[in-house]
Order: sequence, then structure tokens, then C-alpha cells
Amino acid sequence: MSRHHGTTQTRFSTCTEALLDVLSAAPSRPVLTTADGSVISAGALRDRVCRLGGELERRRVGRGDTVGLLTGNSADDLAARYAANLAGARVVVLYEGMSTSVMARILASVDGALLLVDDLRHDVARELLPLPGVPPVLSLGPSDFAADVLAAAARHPTRAMRPTRAPVEAAHLAELARGPSRRQRTLPCGRSDLIRRQTRSTA
Repeated sequence: MSRHHGTTQTRFSTCTEALLDVLSAAPSRPVLTTADGSVISAGALRDRVCRLGGELERRRVGRGDTVGLLTGNSADDLAARYAANLAGARVVVLYEGMSTSVMARILASVDGALLLVDDLRHDVARELLPLPGVPPVLSLGPSDFAADVLAAAARHPTRAMRPTRAPVEAAHLAELARGPSRRQRTLPCGRSDLIRRQTRSTA
């Protein structure tokens, strides 16, 4: 998909591609601080998203599919959201406080292709798994009830990124970088000024 402004041609870029461009611009920049104090760099987050996105594609998750997320406020949750989008899928988030029967009905209603679970929601996952309507489950890390999709993704090289040339709204990009919560994150500011200038020049 492209648009023409005079002689300038631009390509449609997904939100995740735009975010990955910003992370790639300064790979050593710290962008996430986890609950235990670990710091994750922009390059490490980019590679985690790309590897997980590639692994989801290898498991035949793609455009039109829905991936369920049974996750807390974690780096794995953030990576899983962007990885699903990179593979072309949408996500449905099963929030804390929902009953497992409601979660199962939601997953069935959206015809979920896969459910990803992080280590903050293992107890809920064990209650959810036996219920009808729950799709195949993978864990974001070791577990005793599902295969570790992060370990599988780590066995493959980072998926090559397609260069992003489409202008992106800086405010939208900043919202992506914030993720579900600003409390535990340092934001990658990357190329927001450049993106803003590009947007104005093509308006």
C-alpha cells in the first residue's frame, strides 16, 4: 500500500515496524526496567520481538489470526504484543480479575489461534486450560503445562527487518513506546524529531 504526494512515494508501515525502527536507531539505549531491576536495551527488545514474531509465523500464526495474551505487566507481555502484530495477527488481552470461564468464552468468540502465558499468570493458566474454547497454549518462559516459545524462538536468528520509510506520527510512536504502563519503563526517544519533520514535509 502506498500513497503519492507529488513525486514522493511512501509505503504503509505497521505500528510495530515503526517501533522497531526506533529501537534499531539506538540499540544500546536502555528502554525497559523490569520489576526485579533488570534493564533491557533497545536492541535486546528489538531482537526478542523479531525472534518471537518469526517463531509465531513458523507456527502458522499470521494475518487474520487472533492471539490471546494471559500476561501481567512484564517485558514478555510487551514483546508478545509486538511480535503478534509483526506476524500479522491481532491480540486479545485477558485481564486480571476476569473469571476463567469468561476468559474461555472470549477466546472461543474470537476464534483464538494461540494463547501466550507469562510467568505472572501460571496459576490462572492451569485453571483455564481444561475449559472448552481455549486454543493451543505456549508459555513465555519455562512452565510445567506448555512448551516454552521463547526458548524455541531463541534457537533461530533474528528475522531480517524490512526497512520502514513511511512517515509515522511522532505522538503515536511515543504511545507505542510507553506500552501498557509507564511506571516501569524508560522511553526510547530515537528519531521522533526526524519523524515529525518527515510527516510535515509530506503533508
